[in-house]
Amino acid sequence: HYGLAVGEIPRNRVFFSHAILQDEIFEIPGATVAPRFSDNPLVTGEPHVIFCADILLRAPNGA
Repeated sequence: HYGLAVGEIPRNRVFFSHAILQDEIFEIPGATVAPRFSDNPLVTGEPHVIFCADILLRAPNGA
C-alpha cells in the first residue's frame, strides 16, 4: 500500500519535510523506534507508518 488518505498535516509532522533537506534518499526503516519519529501521529495512529522512504525530485535545470 502507498499514499495517504489523510487531511492536512502540519509540515513539521510529515516525513518529507526531512527529505527535502538532502539530495539522497531519506529512509526511516523503523519509525516506531526512531527517536525523531516514534511519537509522530502518523506512526502512533492511522495509518501506523512503520517504514518510509522519500526522495526529492528535481527537474534537469535544478528546479
